[in-house]
Amino acid sequence: MIYTVLITEDDYGTKRIVQEHEIKNGLIYVQHYDEYSNPYNVPVEVKIIGRYLISIMTEFILRKDDHAVCTDGGFGQINHLAYFYSVIIRSDPNSSSKMYSLDVSFKDSGIRSTHFDMYAYHTNDPFTYHTSQIEYECFCSLDLQKILLND
Repeated sequence: MIYTVLITEDDYGTKRIVQEHEIKNGLIYVQHYDEYSNPYNVPVEVKIIGRYLISIMTEFILRKDDHAVCTDGGFGQINHLAYFYSVIIRSDPNSSSKMYSLDVSFKDSGIRSTHFDMYAYHTNDPFTYHTSQIEYECFCSLDLQKILLND
């Protein structure tokens, strides 16, 4: 799965990272809370100062008999499935369709456990698991503020 993220800056110099679909007509909506903790959205005019493509590949780790590997759990505990992941974040220059190794801003790979318990990934077949959710989980686990803004 490939995600497009934008670095935006408002008139006060505040930088935010948003997904491409979150910006409309040069506006993003920033959530605030009133004195009763009720959320409300405020439109903020921004300009785009950076564009990145995030490529994520994930796959559950399965044994030869198609049983998923659990990373933790046990008697009385919830099992979490293990998965391989690979993440590459690269700048998306508008002027060139070529990709160079210098365009890569961040890369990581390894093994993680799922955020939800293993039953959230089951299909009707006990040895088949939904894979669509783990890519989004992996995307959400990235600290984009630290990676892209060095915060």
